[in-house]
Amino acid sequence: MNKEIKENQVSEPCCKEPRHTNAFSALLLISLGIILLLNNFGVLPWGLWETLWKFWPIFLVVWGIETIFGHSLIGRIISSAIGIAILLAVLAYSISLVNTNFDHWMQKQIPSWSEIKKQIPDNQIKQKEKVFRCDPFTQDCQVLYK
Repeated sequence: MNKEIKENQVSEPCCKEPRHTNAFSALLLISLGIILLLNNFGVLPWGLWETLWKFWPIFLVVWGIETIFGHSLIGRIISSAIGIAILLAVLAYSISLVNTNFDHWMQKQIPSWSEIKKQIPDNQIKQKEKVFRCDPFTQDCQVLYK
């Protein structure tokens, strides 16, 4: 009887989980590819990367959201939607800084666009005056910026 059960059993792969796709990761790769392509054809300047680099911590936030909510189908949909919305906002802001036509178009679409842009701090390092200070006793010198 034991032999009959073994012969009738169908061997199935054990514990194989279905592969889930992450829409945010896919959109991130597509966006990077499009930006690089537009850089190569001269549509977008390479200075765009300086602006995008300011927002690298957003990827940690989206990764955290995906980790928290990504265990169920609804959670994956919500976290992907949040990630896509954040990615599109960052891309829109970055492109509007380097492309005036796009900036004008965004101002027509979103009337408060210029106010939104003003709320994002500019991390450009301003030229500051160098001041050298030396301790007369230890001969230790420092460069300070005013």
